[in-house]
Amino acid sequence: MIEYRTTPKTADEKETLVAFLNNQRAILAWKLDGLSREEAVRPMVSSGTSLLGVVSHMATVELHWFGEIAAEGAYELPGEMAKWFGRIRERWESGQDDDAEFRVDAGETVEEILGYYETAIGIANAIVEAHDLEHVGARDS
Repeated sequence: MIEYRTTPKTADEKETLVAFLNNQRAILAWKLDGLSREEAVRPMVSSGTSLLGVVSHMATVELHWFGEIAAEGAYELPGEMAKWFGRIRERWESGQDDDAEFRVDAGETVEEILGYYETAIGIANAIVEAHDLEHVGARDS
């Protein structure tokens, strides 16, 4: 579970960065608390985006920016999450759906997407821990 914690009053830059990121992540996850799947996937804006879609998007953002840019792809995803991210990547690369990470497939549950988000956060935090703040990742485009 992603927990909101008081940001430390004295901390180095990296600890402060991770604390602020974790609090923002916890707030987003908290928005799903108590919602049914139907409520979580209900589009509330004209773009058709749902709250669960935003959480799915943020899981891919964590993986992309921290995993693929900062760590230059040097990370591994657990089995089911690798399949999930692979489906999204395939839709992007084929030009089928540039916003695929916002789409929640019919069989995906709130718990499943939250689990992917939590795993992505763990990967991102481990990457932050492994690098200096001055580290510059590689970006293709």
